[in-house]
Amino acid sequence: TSHPPDPVAELVALAISICSVTALACIAPLFHHMQQTSESLRTSEGRLRVALEGGAMTTWEWDVQADSVVWGDRVSEVLGVPADNPPLCSAEFYKLVAPQDVPGLKRAAETAAEERRNLDTEFRIIRPDNGQTRWIAVKGKFLRDLADRPKVMIGVNFDITSSKEASEQIRAGDERFRLLIDAIQDYAIHMLDLQGHV
Repeated sequence: TSHPPDPVAELVALAISICSVTALACIAPLFHHMQQTSESLRTSEGRLRVALEGGAMTTWEWDVQADSVVWGDRVSEVLGVPADNPPLCSAEFYKLVAPQDVPGLKRAAETAAEERRNLDTEFRIIRPDNGQTRWIAVKGKFLRDLADRPKVMIGVNFDITSSKEASEQIRAGDERFRLLIDAIQDYAIHMLDLQGHV
């Protein structure tokens, strides 16, 4: 014998069906967005890897509260320190910085923390492996804890010595050219008589 349809069971089945369709409709775009985000992250990581391999750059992460630093793979190439013994705290790092640049670098980091800005400055280091002075550009961003205090700073260091040297050569060339023009003008003036004739 067949039983009459149970209206409650039918309603439950219908509700489950509607919820499943609704859930799929909600989850599908979310899943698609997660796939796009994942692909975007992979692309960004690939670009960063190419950039790091193509130039003298290294990434770093400074735990401000614990004062510990984790460095990227190319720290040895950029800072001239052993790869297995990079500076592990800010005091060790500042020992690499040219003494005349330490106050400005500290001030820039403090200002970035206080004014909620990114760190973006340049300084010199003295490489411990060969004693060379190198110019470094640093870019960093503070991440804050729940109490809104700087917790971690992440960033990247670039060796910009070549561009600094090129800029200095251009500046020196411009200065030599200006002196040459001044000398030529002085010489030309002395060659004229009072009537302006040669």
